[in-house]
Amino acid sequence: MSSRTGQRGSSVATSQRKHRSRSTTRYDLEKKPKKKEMRASGTTSLVSIPNTIKLSMLNSGLISFADENGSIQETIPDRPVDLKSFPKLCEQRRKFPVLYKLEFQTAVKVETHSCRHATKKTNLHKNQNQKVIPYDYNRVVLNTVDREPDSDYINASYIDSILKPNAYIVTQGPTEDTVGQFWKMIWQERAAAIVMLTKTFDFIKVMCVQYWPPSKDKDETYGDISVGVVQEEELANFHIRTFRLYKKEKDMVVEERFILQFHYTQWHSHTCPFSNALLEFRRRVRAVVGSRLATSPGAGPMLVHCNDGGGRSGVYLAIDANLELAEEEDGFDVFGYLKKLRQSRKGLIENEEQYKFVYDTLEEHVVCGVSWFPVSELSQRLKQKSQRDPVTKLNEYQREYQQICKQTPQGYTKPREYIVTEWPLVKTQGEFWSLVYDYECAAVVVLCVPPKNSVSL
Repeated sequence: MSSRTGQRGSSVATSQRKHRSRSTTRYDLEKKPKKKEMRASGTTSLVSIPNTIKLSMLNSGLISFADENGSIQETIPDRPVDLKSFPKLCEQRRKFPVLYKLEFQTAVKVETHSCRHATKKTNLHKNQNQKVIPYDYNRVVLNTVDREPDSDYINASYIDSILKPNAYIVTQGPTEDTVGQFWKMIWQERAAAIVMLTKTFDFIKVMCVQYWPPSKDKDETYGDISVGVVQEEELANFHIRTFRLYKKEKDMVVEERFILQFHYTQWHSHTCPFSNALLEFRRRVRAVVGSRLATSPGAGPMLVHCNDGGGRSGVYLAIDANLELAEEEDGFDVFGYLKKLRQSRKGLIENEEQYKFVYDTLEEHVVCGVSWFPVSELSQRLKQKSQRDPVTKLNEYQREYQQICKQTPQGYTKPREYIVTEWPLVKTQGEFWSLVYDYECAAVVVLCVPPKNSVSL
């Protein structure tokens, strides 16, 4: 029996060797499930590991989102976060940047809707970016023109804020073919203001045609709407223009309206601007839009556009809507509103960097607060700022100075208006005057007594 068994075992082994391919491993195939069991056992054991350690492991790439069994999902806010807790939430995300990725990837996995009108062959040339198009259910529908098929289409969407339905219209920057429809939409929807977040040219690329007259001297007509520039104010990071819109019949003006355009000029494509500058821009926009909505019940949504009505427009909406929520309910809902944005239009907030910028800007608003005030309150403010905090032992001047030291100095009407440097040393006197010459400095302002044994200018 034993010899037969040995022969049989030998023949089986010989058979396996004959039929085994060169790529087959020499290890017993029955051992592989044990490895899988060990891996599954190791994954299951992650449940007992604290979230802080798991976050560190996610950051370092030791485990993936699939391995951690979903317990990290608890770190995603499922409701608005109050303002007092928001800096702590941001600090957690700075410590574990992987949370931005987790939130962003979770939020963008929302249910999409049909885009039948945007993908029609007759409308494809009206879209700057075929990946950023409106859904059918909330697209802006223009009044139709006789004998023009699909004349009701424009790449624009109604977007809700957190508190108000249809608070915004998000659209792409007009092209040569769509500038007429752009002004038609503004007139039809009675837009409260225009918020432009792109340059007309960026890196030698046309991002958006200039859809307004180049000077105040001559008006231009787009379709049946004439546009004139009434006033223009140029500041460091943005311009404010007042447009006069009117319609004519038999060379007679039958109706006219005025609208403000807020043009942010320091936001390059695929980058993020300075948070403090964007907050000031938003404050100026809201001051106008708020007063207009209060005095004109028939005013429509605020119109927001970048080059394609995608990433930058989504960032601005997220900041504006959350600041509006904070004014009413003292809280932010960054993650929840991103989900709402992605359900309303494709491409709003296009990547994790932009999503992180929303967090950073809202945190700056909480930490720094509102820094502007009327001149009439100057005397009262000076007295308040001189009082020391009983806990920190610092007055407002010292606290604000700590914040200012983290910022890049710039002017009010021009970016990079100042150059700040030290008193030149003996070895750097030549470099000092080269700096003055190369940058064509208009003046040198000295705010200190020259140090002893220093060179004279």
